[in-house]
Amino acid sequence: MAAYTVQDYIVAIIILLTIIWLCANYLFNYVSFDEKFLLAISPYIVFGIAFRMMVDIGVFEKSKYWSVTPGIQIVSVLFATLAITIGLLINKYTGKPYWHFPFLIGSIGAAYYLIRLVSHMIHPERMVYPIVLASAITLVIYVVSDFFKSTKIFRTKENIIIIFSHLLDGSATFVGINLFHFSEEHILPELLINMAGGNAIIMIPLKIVVILLALYIIEEWYKEELETGEDLKETENYYKIFKFIFFILGAGPGLRDMILPAVI
Repeated sequence: MAAYTVQDYIVAIIILLTIIWLCANYLFNYVSFDEKFLLAISPYIVFGIAFRMMVDIGVFEKSKYWSVTPGIQIVSVLFATLAITIGLLINKYTGKPYWHFPFLIGSIGAAYYLIRLVSHMIHPERMVYPIVLASAITLVIYVVSDFFKSTKIFRTKENIIIIFSHLLDGSATFVGINLFHFSEEHILPELLINMAGGNAIIMIPLKIVVILLALYIIEEWYKEELETGEDLKETENYYKIFKFIFFILGAGPGLRDMILPAVI
């Protein structure tokens, strides 16, 4: 039975939209959404995934307020925001790049929980299966996308990374359920898997359709907004935020589902 309820999804969506709005209207008035910003926050993504998996292996209790969705996302965002704020203060008074401090502090936190997680790995070879499967399907999409002008947008570096992240999630779900008898925690995937007779292979074509459609809509929206020529900075910020969030929605559960069979 799914671990999450409709109310959980509503709360998570509200939190996500709030974070997007705050970032677009406040955070990016002080920092640019560029490579330095991605470096600054990347350790907090790893931190959130590793911390979440501490619950799976029984180190922490399961609580939607702080250790699983949506609580762990809030904890990670607050941790990153505090570190970036301190980094900006350091930059103001010393001139040192703001991203150094959040990257350092986040890396320490991420490394600590990663080391603890690795110490619990029993079957690390199991992580290879979803990686190989997701890589193969991503390669096929990359090659086929070159055949048509309208699908060439899927070949850009950031889009192919997003596609791989979601295919990793779908492949890890398939491997975890079909090979290692794990269960699905989310309502819609559980329903679809049950409709497919318990075969989680359904998640892979579903992921392909959803990923490509969502990316196409985002790219078309971005192109139309650029053509209007109104508030290009805000458009650019929202475009980058949407794609980054889309990546996290695939990479977060994908990495967790990939690692889970190795530790349990």
